[in-house]
Amino acid sequence: MDDDAESIIINERYNYITDRAMKNSKKKHAGKLTVSDKIDMIATNRILALPFFALVMFLVYTLSIGTVGEWTTDFMNNGLFGSFKDLDPSFFGYSVLQHIPSIPELLDRVLIGADGTPVIAGWLYSLIMDGIVGGVGSVLGFVPQMLVLFFMLSILEDCGYMSRVAFIMDRIFRRFGLSGKSFIPILVASGCGVPGIMASRTIENERDRRITIMTTGFIPCGAKMPIVGLISASLFGRKAWVAVAAYFIGIAAVIISGIILKKFKSLASEPSPFVMELPAYHAPLASNVFRTTWDRAHSYAINPNAKYYPCSRILRTPFYEEKWSLEKAERHSIYVGNGYNALKGAHFVVMALPYLVREYPDVKVYIAGYKPYQENDKRSILKKGYAAYLKKLIYDLGVQDYIEFTGPLKAPQVAEKLSTVNTYVLCSTVENSPNTLGEAMMVGTPCVAAYVGGVSDMAEDGKEALFYRNDDPKLLAWNIKRIFDSDELALSLSEAGKKKARITHDPERNAQLLIDAYTDILKEK
Repeated sequence: MDDDAESIIINERYNYITDRAMKNSKKKHAGKLTVSDKIDMIATNRILALPFFALVMFLVYTLSIGTVGEWTTDFMNNGLFGSFKDLDPSFFGYSVLQHIPSIPELLDRVLIGADGTPVIAGWLYSLIMDGIVGGVGSVLGFVPQMLVLFFMLSILEDCGYMSRVAFIMDRIFRRFGLSGKSFIPILVASGCGVPGIMASRTIENERDRRITIMTTGFIPCGAKMPIVGLISASLFGRKAWVAVAAYFIGIAAVIISGIILKKFKSLASEPSPFVMELPAYHAPLASNVFRTTWDRAHSYAINPNAKYYPCSRILRTPFYEEKWSLEKAERHSIYVGNGYNALKGAHFVVMALPYLVREYPDVKVYIAGYKPYQENDKRSILKKGYAAYLKKLIYDLGVQDYIEFTGPLKAPQVAEKLSTVNTYVLCSTVENSPNTLGEAMMVGTPCVAAYVGGVSDMAEDGKEALFYRNDDPKLLAWNIKRIFDSDELALSLSEAGKKKARITHDPERNAQLLIDAYTDILKEK
């Protein structure tokens, strides 16, 4: 436990919440360790955590650079862009593949005449075979390795292990003047350095943020891994430990550079406290691991031969006209766009409210729709189903004084409400491309959104919106708190959200995309 004031305060808050929760709940199998607790006895152990992390990364890179990655790379380089006859006879399916012509062999059949000479100019033949086919093939040969690597990392992230890694690295980074928050951009940078650097904006301490930006580029990303793979194949016989070593050398470079940079007076400061929720371990969701875009994936699942035309919506006029500003925004206010439908998840905001009320007594949640507990209400729909559940939840948590149901709102009223609240929350359990999120971003309202469906295609986490797992009210409350506490973050999300929404929901662009889609469909008919 660190002895800085903010960490002590945060710890006491969580202790208070835990004590209150324990007093008002009965636990089955009290005293027994959960599966997550048992795994964390190793994964977050002060001594065993780092060797366990090294083992996990070794397995990841063994699969991506060796074994599966090696098989797929051999198929691409030696087979598809070489000759399947050159594959090792032990290669899976070799007996069939050796009879299939590769891309260079197919082109040779077209470009080489009966006399053995090219039917086109020599320079053009060389350009096609050596330049295009050879050049593109050498690059594509590493793509399977990258796909396997990112697939493995997405599994680690979705099952809950990556948050443990950040917690582990906090103990190390703090010794060198940085917090574990600096490791989050490093995790992102293992995929690509640019979003890794962008992820550093979540670090509150400006000096820590600058150091993180300067050092994150040392981590081997997707662009560097082909070079690592080339060195491994050329000098070390494709040994998995080469990629692992490159990863840890990158971390070492970050640490050493951090030590050096902390010696400069302009960058010297106390590390910011590190607070992160450690979710329970769970099986990774296929939708998070395999999905490119939610709706595209589902259209292909229904019909594998479907042709997908991406076309974003044109929003209603008021949302292009209204503008959010910090000056006119009601402090500590939240807007939720739908209180009728359980799938829209208004109950998650209600569950998050107790965590916010203790710190912000003036917090206010506006939920679109009729109040589900009006006295003498004759609408039977409000007396059963989701409305009844929402009513009971609100009263059980004692937050009825902090919630206002707006009644049905028309587009101008919604736009006006979005322009005057502190935060918009999309708390749906399932979505494709929700209108309300696009509307809030267009107005410029700082957004917190559940990481579901196609939401990640509409905004980038930490840049245009803050994401949370849709079943985690505590994390939802934490992200709302971040916006409440930081005007800088609120303004940053507002500007980035507007910029993205202007592109996504540009009327002329989307109208043309729709016309092009119908034109293409008519041509096929």
